[in-house]
Amino acid sequence: MGNRAYGAQSTGGSATEVHDYVRALNNQQKSGAYQFLERLNPGGKVVKTCTCRHKRYGKMTLAVYPKPVNVPSAEKDQKIQPILKQLEGINDRLNLLTHPGVISHRLIHESKEALYFARQYFAFNVFERFHVRPFFSNVDKHWIAYQLLQATQQLHASGIHHGGIKSENIMITTWNWLFVTDIAFYKPAYLPADNPSTYNYFFDAEKQRTTQPCYIAPERFYDSKVGAPLDHKLTDTMDIFSVGCCLAEIFLEGSVIFDYSQMLRYRTGDYSPLETLNKIKNPHVRRLIEHMIQLDPRDRLTAKQYLGIDRSEGKIAESIAAVFPSYLRELYNLFTKLLDPSLADPDSKIKYLHEHLDQALIELVTGSSRPGDATGEGAASRRPGRKETFVPSRTTVSTPTSNVRREVRRRGEAATARSKSPNDDRGGNGDLCAGVIRDMTVFIEGLGRPAETAAAGDEGKNTATPPRNPLGATSIPQTETEAPTATPEAAGEARKRGAAGGGGGGAGAGDLNGLAIIVSVVGACIQSLASPSNRVKALAILEKVTRHSRGPVVLDLVIPIAVYLRTDPHGIVRCKVVELLAFALERINSIGFVDLNVLNDFIMPIIMKLHPDHEKDPMVQISVCNLIPSFMQAARRFLDMAHRLKDRGGTTSNTLEETASYDKDLQAIKNNFLSLVVGFLAMGCSKAKIVLLNNLLPVCEFLGRNLVVEKEMMMHLTTILNEQDWELR
Repeated sequence: MGNRAYGAQSTGGSATEVHDYVRALNNQQKSGAYQFLERLNPGGKVVKTCTCRHKRYGKMTLAVYPKPVNVPSAEKDQKIQPILKQLEGINDRLNLLTHPGVISHRLIHESKEALYFARQYFAFNVFERFHVRPFFSNVDKHWIAYQLLQATQQLHASGIHHGGIKSENIMITTWNWLFVTDIAFYKPAYLPADNPSTYNYFFDAEKQRTTQPCYIAPERFYDSKVGAPLDHKLTDTMDIFSVGCCLAEIFLEGSVIFDYSQMLRYRTGDYSPLETLNKIKNPHVRRLIEHMIQLDPRDRLTAKQYLGIDRSEGKIAESIAAVFPSYLRELYNLFTKLLDPSLADPDSKIKYLHEHLDQALIELVTGSSRPGDATGEGAASRRPGRKETFVPSRTTVSTPTSNVRREVRRRGEAATARSKSPNDDRGGNGDLCAGVIRDMTVFIEGLGRPAETAAAGDEGKNTATPPRNPLGATSIPQTETEAPTATPEAAGEARKRGAAGGGGGGAGAGDLNGLAIIVSVVGACIQSLASPSNRVKALAILEKVTRHSRGPVVLDLVIPIAVYLRTDPHGIVRCKVVELLAFALERINSIGFVDLNVLNDFIMPIIMKLHPDHEKDPMVQISVCNLIPSFMQAARRFLDMAHRLKDRGGTTSNTLEETASYDKDLQAIKNNFLSLVVGFLAMGCSKAKIVLLNNLLPVCEFLGRNLVVEKEMMMHLTTILNEQDWELR
């Protein structure tokens, strides 16, 4: 396959534009099935590639291989037949079941002027994907690197060598699945080092960059005086070198380590790419790439060894284990099933993931290694410029009020359960109403002074605490789902230690692990889901991921996907969205500088959209009223974290200014939640109001005595006694 040292003009070439070939193809087939859209490789001389739209199959990539011109037919066939035979042999060995990371061209037409090949269309290759948001996170880079080596291993296991691996030939789907395409079976295996015309003719086809990178292994160049090697065949190690160059480009976010002249100097020992590679902070990634691009091909390993399938020895084995943790293999096997034609539509993918996710989660959660663990290099956020200075929130200890809340909730649930029984009289609801009135009396008459006293004692112990709120509460109770040892301080310190390690080509660190790979698949499918039940299953997958994640993976990935379904026409989906939002916000205990204004710019607008002015479905209203205390705690926690971050960043000039700013922001949050609560008391359904009354004590505790007594809330509470619903009264 592409194993002979052709001369620069041996294929003839053609000055005809690719759209002229497409027009000729339509005329010859007399169908007009192909509509030319865009040329893809403006500098292509051997193969001219374009995007077309087929009337039946939609978008596809069409490659035109012009036949030699001014050559007798017998000689022309002698040159073309070996190419067709090689392509046929490649396609006989490749299929999606055994080679899920490789896509090859298929011959669709042969004319006197050219051969026409076609393959599936992909929106992006890796080079183009560098410039499209959301940018690759660090885990995305590890995942793509792993898939690239898997695709290379699949080719080599079938006795196929690519010969032209580069970032433009690595395709990426919307759910970050990788395909290696455009096998260079028609290109020469060896090139003269002292004659750049051959290299320019076959390999310098991309004109999208100012500096053209070179991915060709140095042993493929030879001196014309010595002559080309007698064995004109590609080897596994040549592809491995090209893969190493691509991995460097991925982790350097688009920067390359070789151009043509640098490659020739590297071949003679006059150039070293180490200065560029040192920009990769992760030493294991750096060592892996350096090992793959060694000058002596005998020192390179096979794709299987780099994947960890076959054992290797020395420091490189340690680096392989750090760069490619075991859960990547589990995810690769899981996602390979998604390529089955029966799972082609997004609904089928989500159903399959929902049914088979648990085993992958076990591997992901219990796996001992993550990308970059040795240096604290987790996945950087998808947002560029993130400076991951993580600050723990003040949700560190449980307060006595948390026990009161649990007791009120328990009593409210018990009373509501009694009210649902058809045999009960109204005494149960009378107990509920009396309990609510007692709670209100306790709150209004006695909560203020003891809380302020307690807060004053706390401030004496810790002067670094941000300004206390009017209620004197300096902490918010932890969620009951957290393990006792998993304190927010520990999480914050772990993230700070991770941030110190830096990121390979990206900024920052964190606990974003392989779970983000699952979220990317759900995010790619969720916009096209037809069934509301499958949208609920997609949210259930996100909930499972959230249960084992914290920080950036929840804030940057899970919550935006959930918010997308907030306007879903089906109430059951919106209800699940509300529950997921509350749960996800509980899991976030630290933020970075880039998220300093996330409360006002992102979280509060989402919460306020749950107002009954916007949400009319009774089931969703009940869910919102049940989770209002959780939203209040989350808002307060984000405010605490933002102001703690401002303190550390020195963005405020003095303590008095910080105190005024904190009080102002807290009052704005309380006013927003007061509007939400009053809206449900005035316009909510009866069942939603009942649920809200069950949560009255934590709501009033957050809002404070002034807002409850002096504003509209007390007036709406008294008007509830005039409601027609006896359960509500």
